[in-house]
Amino acid sequence: MWEVAQAPLYSIWTSSTFRDKVFAAIHCVLGDMIIAGSALLGALVLVGSPSCPCERWLPVFAAALAGGIGYTVHSEWLNTTVRQGWAYSPLMPVMPGHAPGDDEDDADQTTSPIERVDLRISTMESRVSALNEIKPVLARLYYALSDDQKKKADQLLIGMGRMM
Repeated sequence: MWEVAQAPLYSIWTSSTFRDKVFAAIHCVLGDMIIAGSALLGALVLVGSPSCPCERWLPVFAAALAGGIGYTVHSEWLNTTVRQGWAYSPLMPVMPGHAPGDDEDDADQTTSPIERVDLRISTMESRVSALNEIKPVLARLYYALSDDQKKKADQLLIGMGRMM
């Protein structure tokens, strides 16, 4: 479910066939399972005890969480920036200066402030275009919800407007 929900944050959402999207979702779900299992196994080996989970569950949990998040951050960077095996859509919230294409090396290749402003304008126009594409789908989904579901969605998605 998570992999399908976050699919619009990646370029595959708009640039691939349905078959490719299904393959990517399955691939990513299996990858998530491997990452979680490996992080837990590593945590159990490093900080677990023979009576686990009764003893030392908090250090195991913390180590597994840190390992899973650490690997995921590294993998995102490696696959979007270094290998460029996948790309973010304009909907993906990124920290300024940390998005692919925002590297200082890229800024050195842009020789004037005018070119940098043009690049920012182009990026913002792409994001507006992506938002315009997703808004009708989001509206249909939202208006199909019951009042209780809308209240829950409003609570869960409170940061969505800032993200996009």
